[in-house]
Amino acid sequence: MTTSARAPKPAVAKAPASPRPAAEAHRPQTATADESEHSLYEKGVSAYKAGAYAQSVELFERFLARFPSSPLVPDATLYRADAFLKMAGQ
Repeated sequence: MTTSARAPKPAVAKAPASPRPAAEAHRPQTATADESEHSLYEKGVSAYKAGAYAQSVELFERFLARFPSSPLVPDATLYRADAFLKMAGQ
């Protein structure tokens, strides 16, 4: 008579019941309403388009410091670099 030993099935981890949407995953919970990710970015863009390059650099630097994981980081970095070039006269 042959007996076969069955190996126990490995436990499978379950996903959380209600994960945060991907769009909200990068938002810190400490941002104030007047300095939210998108509003701060838009303030920087507005300053840039108005020719207030020093102000736009300051706003984009604040944005990059507060929201380093934002999907807007590449655009903010490019605007900041271009503002530096505009201030240098290039």
